[in-house]
Amino acid sequence: MNNYFDNIEKAYKNYFNFSGRSKKTEYVHFVMFFQFCFMITGYLGVLSLVKKGIISKVDIVFAIGLGIVFLLSIIPAFAVQFRRLHDIGRRGVWSFIPVISCLMVFVVTYIKYHSIAKSETYSNIILIVTWLFLFEFSMVPSDKKANKYGEP
Repeated sequence: MNNYFDNIEKAYKNYFNFSGRSKKTEYVHFVMFFQFCFMITGYLGVLSLVKKGIISKVDIVFAIGLGIVFLLSIIPAFAVQFRRLHDIGRRGVWSFIPVISCLMVFVVTYIKYHSIAKSETYSNIILIVTWLFLFEFSMVPSDKKANKYGEP
């Protein structure tokens, strides 16, 4: 359990470090923590909304909390993803594939259908598919030897 928190701390300490390499455990532990934080804040926010039927101050607090978690975690999430891709010998810019493809699909479907709802649906599907592809790509075993991004 100590290794789990060490990996999360390491990811936050390397906040703006987009060079070097990250082991698979550091990446997986950070992604688990990132998703857990969003799941808990989102669940509590939805629970309070459903319970009351209206938006209250509590909902605003949860929305602000979710925003703070997102803002504090998005840069380290990209940084650890970059370093993980470096660990398997790939360029870190692969991290932007889900974001770019999602935006492209959103714009194209909005132009075609003039509907934000359809655009959001299609872009969310593409985002999930490309993120799963990138996650699977990140589960590839590390390079055992030094590569152009550094030592293992």
